[in-house]
Amino acid sequence: MTARTGDAEANEPAPAGRPVEAGSARPPSQGRRYVTALDGLRALCALGVIIIHTQSEKHVSIPTYIYTGALAGPLFLLFFAISGFVLYRAWARKHLAIGLTRTKKVEPKVGSADGGAEGGVFKFLLRRLLRIYPLYWVVATAALLVADSTTHHSLMDYVQVYLLLPFPDPNALLDLGLGIVVWTLLIDVVFYVYVAIHGLVVSAILKRTTWDPYRFEMATLLPMAVGFAMIHLWVPGPWAALSALPLGMAYAVIDAWQNQNRRRHPLVKGVIKWWWVPLVIMVPAYIVGTARVIAYKPDEYGDLLVNYLWIQIVLLGFGMFLLACIIWGPKHWGLNRFLASKEMVAAGLLTYGIYLWHPVVLSLLHQHADDLSFYAAVTVTLLGSAVLALITYRLVELPLSRQRKRLRDDGAPAPATRR
Repeated sequence: MTARTGDAEANEPAPAGRPVEAGSARPPSQGRRYVTALDGLRALCALGVIIIHTQSEKHVSIPTYIYTGALAGPLFLLFFAISGFVLYRAWARKHLAIGLTRTKKVEPKVGSADGGAEGGVFKFLLRRLLRIYPLYWVVATAALLVADSTTHHSLMDYVQVYLLLPFPDPNALLDLGLGIVVWTLLIDVVFYVYVAIHGLVVSAILKRTTWDPYRFEMATLLPMAVGFAMIHLWVPGPWAALSALPLGMAYAVIDAWQNQNRRRHPLVKGVIKWWWVPLVIMVPAYIVGTARVIAYKPDEYGDLLVNYLWIQIVLLGFGMFLLACIIWGPKHWGLNRFLASKEMVAAGLLTYGIYLWHPVVLSLLHQHADDLSFYAAVTVTLLGSAVLALITYRLVELPLSRQRKRLRDDGAPAPATRR
């Protein structure tokens, strides 16, 4: 997804002063911390997606699929959670500030560096679409050129692909261009619209009621996350991936709560102090789960997620725990130091391009080097996608990022001056 696939601008610094360290006991009352480690996390997430898609392409053995999937699964789900977190932060700060105006403590001029909330919904959506479509059009064209397909397609099929439309024929999105990647981009576009509508509706409700903004937000987002997962009971499928979106939004609300109250949230306290407890629980769950799945001997890879909701829950739980450690954990933790390193941050800038280009590289490997082993295919796909992503980053993404920055700055309030 886009914010999840490398939209570094969405993870922006506070307007005044330098960023506050992750885990700081006194976050600023306005603005947003720049969580540098999130950039590096996106790079790991891109690797997770490449592993998952290469598994299916190479038809690896079930044990290999399970072992590597246990590593890649949480990273894949984190793409969705990061989108929810970074895109909803401005709205969350605005909504919690509405509560403060009732006691006349502050004015709700928290602004929005990403064009949402105070900056205007139109600019927010325009910046998001500028992030998604131009590079997608470039890579989708390349995918159509290298595709090894003799199937006849109508003009409407190509229109669907370029506009990311699921109708009139949903299969056109899978048969042409980037395949399954198109579906996740479609979810992105829908999510952008939903975030804007959700933010506007919540703002309107909070301004007309005396409800506590934090409690209202959590009472809205957490049932939504549970509801998405429960769809599995009626329509089997990997619905927990959608649960990650409202959970990421809930993390944005928690971050805004800390920002406003200048102290740690109880959940954050628990994660930082008792970080080893989830590991003690989840590592055995991974081992037992892996053994059970291997014993099940599924015939198809998708069968693992379609029939086992508990697998999705375990992967999602571990991913959200990892995200909490990265957002709010101390900078001196080894994982956060690694993800915030210059190399990982630089790789994070390329993740959207890597995400888009890797199906093209996989298609070329399938046509010309189908005898490569799984691990060799992952390596070649990662390196090839990174090279192509670097080229298109310089030629496409970087020029557009300047335009998106102008849209963002037009909607942002003037930064406060230091005293």
